Order: sequence, then C-alpha cells, then structure tokens
Amino acid sequence: MGQRTLLRDVGEVVVDQLQVQGRDRLVMVLRPAATGSVCPLCRQTCRRIHSWYSRRLSDLPWEGIPVRIQLRVRRFIFVSGNCGQRIVTERLPQTALRYARRTLRLSVALEQITWALGGAAGSRLAQQLGILASDSTLLRQLRHRGVVDPARAPRVLGIDDWAWRKGRCYGTILCDLERGKVIDLLPERSAESTEQWLRTHPGAEIISRDRASLYAEAATKAAPNAVQVADRWHLLHNMSQALQGVLVPHHRLLAEVALCAARGAQAAASPVAQQPTSIQLPSRKQRAQEQNRERRSLRKRGRVGVVAIKVANKVPKGAKTTPFGNRNPTEIPCFISGLRVAVKTAKPLCPGSIPAAPPILSDNFQQNRIPQCEDCEPVPCLGRGIQ
Repeated sequence: MGQRTLLRDVGEVVVDQLQVQGRDRLVMVLRPAATGSVCPLCRQTCRRIHSWYSRRLSDLPWEGIPVRIQLRVRRFIFVSGNCGQRIVTERLPQTALRYARRTLRLSVALEQITWALGGAAGSRLAQQLGILASDSTLLRQLRHRGVVDPARAPRVLGIDDWAWRKGRCYGTILCDLERGKVIDLLPERSAESTEQWLRTHPGAEIISRDRASLYAEAATKAAPNAVQVADRWHLLHNMSQALQGVLVPHHRLLAEVALCAARGAQAAASPVAQQPTSIQLPSRKQRAQEQNRERRSLRKRGRVGVVAIKVANKVPKGAKTTPFGNRNPTEIPCFISGLRVAVKTAKPLCPGSIPAAPPILSDNFQQNRIPQCEDCEPVPCLGRGIQ
C-alpha cells in the first residue's frame, strides 16, 4: 500500500485554507499549483488568465466527518493561428474529472463499495463511513463508468441468460470463469447476437453453457473448435433427476434398510448386548386380509339401527332409556355399538354400585349383573359386564 497524503496529487493542487463548519463538516480551499494550462486540441501551453470560477467537490471523510473541497479553477485566453480554440479551461485529471462533483479517489471508493455490496447495502455502508450517497447514485455512477471491451474472449467462457424482467424479457451474460468476472452483457437472448459476439471476440477454447439450443447453435457456428460443456448447475440437476428415477421404485426397500440400520444403531448404543432379531414384514396376502377385516368391521359398525332393535327386544319391560348425558342415580350407563344410552331402574342405586366405566353390550346380548352393595336391588344389564 502506497503512502497516503492529504491530497491525491500534491503537485497539482495546493491547500490555501482549511475550515471547520460546525461539528459535522470540514471545508478545504484548494487552488491549482501550475502556472498555465494546455490546449486539449493542439497541446500548446497558454498562461494568459481570462477569469476564475469555483468548483465544489466531495472528498473522502475524515474519521467519519464529510469533507467538502472548494477548488478555484482558471480560464485562459489562447491565441493561435493554427487552432480555433479561444478559451481554455484548466483541467486537473488527478483531482477530479470534467463536470464531476466528487474527487477521483472518492469515486473509486464508491465504485468498489458498489461492486462488493450493490446499491442499497452499499449506500448503508457509505453512510456509516461518512459518505452521503444513495443507492441510485451508486448504480448510476457504475453504469457511467467506462468499460474496456476486450479484444479476445477468455479461454474458458461462460454463457447464460439474465432477466431484465423475470418471465418477460431476458438478455445474455458472458463471464470469464477462470477469473470469476463478468466481461459483457448482451441486451437480448438470441443465437444471432451471441454468434456475432463470438465472431468479434475469438479465442474461446471451452464454452460452458446451459441446455438452451440457441447457445449451442451460436457456439457451433462461431467457435467450432471450442469444447462445449454443460454448466455446473445443470450437471447437478440432471444427476439428481437420474438418481431419483433409479431410487424411487425401491422406496419400500430403502425404508426397510433404514429401519434395520436404526435398530442396529440402537442395539449397538445400548449397554446390554441384545440378540439380533429378524424383522418379518407382512406379506401381500396378509396385508390384503387385514384390509378385508377392517372393511368388514366398518360395515358392521354401520348397522347400528339393526343392533338397536335387537337390544330393545332384550331390555326388560318397564325399563326406560334416556341420553347418557342426563342420567341420575337410577340410571346405568351402557354402550350400544358406539351409542351411549342409560337404562332406568325402579330404585335409586347406591353410588358404590354405579360402575366407573359403562358396560359394553356384546353381540350375543348375554345378561350380566353389575356389582352392588347388599341393600341395593340387582339391576340387569345387557353386555359383558364392566370393562
């Protein structure tokens, strides 16, 4: 890193005055150090001063404090028979460019921030450093920066598309894959524009592209000796699709292997050695039988009305049934194929004789009795008893 100085070029400008305005700004008053200027057309020197004018420039901050430069520049009168130029304005190429409002070193710093972070993030970082610049300013300055068009294409060239507006309009991006830099942007995605660029910039030995046929056609026509390869993303994408197509038909076997591996890991981690057990999965016939049993059970549960009629015929005469939620000490809860009912008795029951869980009525409707104390009357119930 070279030695840093207060000014970019001490031989070009001289500090006349340094002012402090408030607590958040510094002002440097500068003037040119040369005695004359050079005509930009005929390159002759002129020293006759015509007038003075001031330029205001922004410079790099000092410890986060913005710095403003007031630069006094001269105009010269130039008289020459061979040149038609009459007024020559003094130029300071090491300090600021023509019509610029920032010093050259500040512009370079903003360009580096924009290249690294972009517009919005670069603007936030610049504000923290004491540089006042919006995200639009950073991007505009980067667009206006002169880009040198390379005469030859890089040895390893990458071609892909980029979106002006996603789903609507696309262009073509060309990159140097060895250096990892963008070398050019084409406004459209077509084989003609890509072919024209490749013919204008020969020298590509390897062309990495996507699966688009237009890029393949352009590379074949403009660079027939170059080796065309698919880019990394498409290689990984195609490999993952092929691997998925091979493994999906065997997902059940993979699940069994994963289960065996998990059980083996648990057995190895346990302190007590366990005998390896063989895992026997149900066969196709056994799974079909289980499904048939479930279907028959569902059909059987659907015949609630028939079961309720059979149960009503078995209930003793004089017994009344009420909803299960509105029972009293003279009611015994029971279930009829998923329906909750209560059978009324003639006498109140002892709290100890009421079952904690309601009895379940079986299909054969055998009469069982609920446990009761000595003073209570036995109560009939249709079912297997208390469960």
